[in-house]
Amino acid sequence: SEEGGEKEEISEYGKVQLWHRNNYHWYLKYELRYEKDTIVNFVSFGEEQSYKLTVSLSSSSSFGKNKHVTQWRVYDFVWDASIVHPNDFNGTAYVIDGNKINATPLGRAMIPPPMSAGSIDDLDAPVVSVCIFPPQWRRRRTKMTTANNTSTIEGLAHLSNGSLVVFGTDGKEEHKSKMIANYECSNVLASIALSKCDIKNAAIVNHEVILQNEFDWWSSLRQFLIVSARDCEDGGKILRLLATSCLSNNKNCLAESLVEISLRIFGGMNNESSGNDVEIKLIGVLPLEGKVLRMVNWLEYNATTTSAFGEEEGALIELDDGSLIEYNCNNSSSTYEAAEEDFDCSGQVMPSAAEPLLEPCPWIYALHYIQDSTMDKEYAHHHRHDHPSEEVSSSNSRSLVVGLSSRSRLYCGERLLSNAASTFILSPAHRFLSYVTLGSRSQLRFIPLNNLAEFDPLLGSDENLVLEGYEPRNVERGSRLVAILAKSPSAVLQLPRGNLEGAFPRALVLPFVMALIDSGEYGQALTIMRRQKVDLNLLVDMNPTHFLEGGGAEQLVSQVRVIDYMNLFLSNLSDLDITLWKYKVPSWLPRGEGTGGGGGDDDGNDEKTNKFDFTTKVNRVCAKVREVMTQAELEGVTTTGQIISSGHFLFPILSTFAKESPPKLEEALTMIKNSAFDQFASGDTAGMNTKRSPLLLEKAQNSIQYLAFLANYELLFDTALGMYDFDLAKAVARNSQMDPKVYLPMLKRWRNLPDAEAKYEVDVRLKRYDSALKNLVQLGQDETESSEVAGSDDAHFEKCLSFINEHKLHKLGLELYEHHAHYKHKIMVALGEQLLSEQKGDVALTVFLAANPSDINGAKRAARMCGDWKSYFAYAAEDDRDEGSGHGTKESRIRAVAESIAEEVCFKGEMKGDMQKKRESIAGAARIYLDYCGDVASAVDMLIKAEMWSEGRRVSRLHSREDLVKMCVDAAVSYGQKCLGDFEDRISEFTKANERYGEVLEIRKDAKREEGDTGAFDIHQDDGGSVFSMASNASNTSLQSNMSAGSVGSVTSVSSVISAGAVSTFSITSDVDVNKHKSKFNKLGGKKKKKRPKKKGPAAKRRIQPGSEEELKSLVMTLKSNCIDEAYYDIIAETIEFLAQVGRVSLASQLFDSYNQMRVAINDSQQNRLSKAKAEKEDAKKKALKEGHDHDNTFVKIDCEDEVDALCCKMMPDALEQAFSFF
Repeated sequence: SEEGGEKEEISEYGKVQLWHRNNYHWYLKYELRYEKDTIVNFVSFGEEQSYKLTVSLSSSSSFGKNKHVTQWRVYDFVWDASIVHPNDFNGTAYVIDGNKINATPLGRAMIPPPMSAGSIDDLDAPVVSVCIFPPQWRRRRTKMTTANNTSTIEGLAHLSNGSLVVFGTDGKEEHKSKMIANYECSNVLASIALSKCDIKNAAIVNHEVILQNEFDWWSSLRQFLIVSARDCEDGGKILRLLATSCLSNNKNCLAESLVEISLRIFGGMNNESSGNDVEIKLIGVLPLEGKVLRMVNWLEYNATTTSAFGEEEGALIELDDGSLIEYNCNNSSSTYEAAEEDFDCSGQVMPSAAEPLLEPCPWIYALHYIQDSTMDKEYAHHHRHDHPSEEVSSSNSRSLVVGLSSRSRLYCGERLLSNAASTFILSPAHRFLSYVTLGSRSQLRFIPLNNLAEFDPLLGSDENLVLEGYEPRNVERGSRLVAILAKSPSAVLQLPRGNLEGAFPRALVLPFVMALIDSGEYGQALTIMRRQKVDLNLLVDMNPTHFLEGGGAEQLVSQVRVIDYMNLFLSNLSDLDITLWKYKVPSWLPRGEGTGGGGGDDDGNDEKTNKFDFTTKVNRVCAKVREVMTQAELEGVTTTGQIISSGHFLFPILSTFAKESPPKLEEALTMIKNSAFDQFASGDTAGMNTKRSPLLLEKAQNSIQYLAFLANYELLFDTALGMYDFDLAKAVARNSQMDPKVYLPMLKRWRNLPDAEAKYEVDVRLKRYDSALKNLVQLGQDETESSEVAGSDDAHFEKCLSFINEHKLHKLGLELYEHHAHYKHKIMVALGEQLLSEQKGDVALTVFLAANPSDINGAKRAARMCGDWKSYFAYAAEDDRDEGSGHGTKESRIRAVAESIAEEVCFKGEMKGDMQKKRESIAGAARIYLDYCGDVASAVDMLIKAEMWSEGRRVSRLHSREDLVKMCVDAAVSYGQKCLGDFEDRISEFTKANERYGEVLEIRKDAKREEGDTGAFDIHQDDGGSVFSMASNASNTSLQSNMSAGSVGSVTSVSSVISAGAVSTFSITSDVDVNKHKSKFNKLGGKKKKKRPKKKGPAAKRRIQPGSEEELKSLVMTLKSNCIDEAYYDIIAETIEFLAQVGRVSLASQLFDSYNQMRVAINDSQQNRLSKAKAEKEDAKKKALKEGHDHDNTFVKIDCEDEVDALCCKMMPDALEQAFSFF
């Protein structure tokens, strides 16, 4: 321009630079550079589309000719939150910053921008884009040999001046990072300008246009992508690049072309110069039918192998209309000679077999999903290239595309995963699709790749929600997902302020540690689990059989170098299988060889794991780990070759003793004692006085202190006492919280006592009464041998007998005095008396009679207590002593006792609920009155009370008591008349209850059927909100996902290894006043308004709700009580028969007919109800079949149905039926 007679200098070329500010730093992110003599007139971002840039250009060469040619160019930019490759083990993040690229390995260090671990500096021009060399190719065939070193290619940078820069590591010492140990910063390996590209042999459509507009051609290239790589004989590398181009003077501005470029970097074997020579060649240009929106490499995911991820050659291309196409390189060979020829051949573009996305997505991932590990990958790869329209082993492999649209909608093919997502990463290493939602409450969510591959778009929204069944993790609003590290269960997010945050979601941690455990990497798994507070029982529960028998315990002991970690593992063991409820093993997690459970295919190991008894897990694991550690100490080396010394695993071995149930503290103390004496014997006393106890050595003291930490110190002290080792008990007490004034005098006294007496007192203190009795008996034997005083044995036995009675040690006493008949008889009698005091008369009767000689008096008392009157009177006849007390003859006293016993038998019989047993007891009382009292009237009265009319009549006739016969007949008549009214009441009650029972039964069936349809899941909350719980309540397709509930993490504390499930009562604050201190602030102790108690009356009683389970139970009881049972049936039959025999035929016939009427009414009521229920069942079956439902699933049965349906009344005996058929 010219103004005021002065002319301003313009730059050599026109350019537009895009800058971005974050963390108080300005980044130059992009530069648009134009050819010489071009002026940028106008630059503007779109008002509606913020990433659309409009640029106006004019050529300065037209000024002198007064011709002004103006060009308008429109650019659509896409902001990539991250270019971290999902399969990069280091998780290296590259940040464009003008003429340099900042690089930080997020897997090694979390360095927030604008700082970085290293940078590629002093490039010739600003960086426009960076493409990553796929890490899987990098690990397979990455090394490029130069004259002096071995280089590794990491990526390619495209500069604004049209140059390509290959960067990576060269192994030189000057490039080592000073910030991160053993990390080499990336640097420039080779560079070349695109203008030097050889286009002579390329198959190009618009060849002339390229030659005439060379600058426009190369400056129009963008989205560079490395789609293939080959090694060369000279140690160099051949890369095939793919880029998109849209010429400014192209007539079809709506279409772009794919540019194929071969980039060869020569190695040092044939290179005489000090640097690398680079050759660039244009292979071909493939026209497209639209503009390219995004190009990405193919990721590979194998669902059946532990090494699940990789990359494939070629690329997936998405056009701006959302259509998907594939680019194939046609590289049929990987040999050196054939590689160079292949790279001169142009590739091909074909439609993609993947499902299209519902709308164009600027951010996409492409995945080849393989379900069969035995599939020939090379065959599948080339078959897909040669026959793109065919699906290769459709049941084994398929293509998936996940994309995020500019409207923040996340898709997998035709499935909408979320309508509010900011960023996402597809991680084959962790087998998850991870994404961050938008909204006031952003969340990091996870979907297994297996669920994506098996998704059916015809399913409803409920089924789609279940596929996301992993609890989300709340993140700060506006966070963006930067990386999911392949070799660590961590996610890196960048917060709105620009700083980085590392998170370890349960969705990544649990499958990751499960895979480590499955592969035998117990040491690394334990380290991660300890840091992330994962239950360490998972180390065993993944496959307990393999851990105990397949070498898992040996691997754990050899891999865990920190002894405290081993102690932590042992202290967390529990007799539960946490894979059943807390950390369920996902079905899509592949299992290695020799393991079982989860998603593995090893049926044999699955069966072993299912049969494992987890109630013995702790004891078996402790025993196995102790065996492995003991063996390693004996050999002096672990299975991994680590040299260890004696006592290296002392603390973990003590932990195994203390953790077992019950704790083996005695074995632990014995081990400490033996270790101390061995150390003392070897002379390793560390300057301690050799006259002192070996238990005072520092190692022994530390061991006792550690064991006291694991177990209750009082229990440990009692265990040491139980070993009768008072020196060891003193050492334990010294390292516990015991008062020396208490234990020192006590230990001193026991040392001065005789051995047996000291043991006896220790056993009494420890309540080991069996051992105490043995030592007490031994003490008596020792005193007898040393004493000549007569009668000392009897006096000592009385002391022993008193101890036996006090602690109920009669069985042991009988064993100890087996060869002393007199003492044994006294113990037997004492045992009988003990049983009598416990109201066990039947057992005491046997004991008294088993004594030699038998104790008749005790036997009679026992027989009377248990109601065995027959035995009582049998042994009373053997006893010469008079019965009873008071004056009179022996017969009168026996009669008085018999009357008392008869009353007792009758009373006990009436207290019995069973009618048949009640009749038997009352009949026994009648027999006592008759045989031992001679009281016929009382005997007949008892028989009438038992409804035994015929027997009463027989006894009366036997003793010629016609008055008693009349009394039996009158009683039978009265009972028959009472039965007539009872039958009528039973008919009414049963019919009414049976009708209501049918109605309530259907109500309960409907309720049970609805409950079965709704279902109920038993959700077990774990320490972090288990990742394998049911589907989250948070919708994954709603922008208002901030309303979902967040997972709550908790820290599981490690309690004492002996205590199980102890509940802490400590609380900083409490709602209970007694836990608060009195002060003027809480007004404790002031006047309180007492709540007036509610009046309890008839209305306050709980009423049975109609149709409830309580009503059903009440109806069942009513039906059973109104149906004639077996005992009542016998009484009725006997009554009818007796009345007919004594001439009361009319009443007998009336009672017979009334019973039959009741029987028919009850049976008819049952039959009617069952017929009605059967008809309703048939109607329901027809209706279900008509509606297309499965009738078997709708059939419900209540537990009480069979019992109620079986209720009925029996017919009278055949003899009565025939007899009354004549009346």
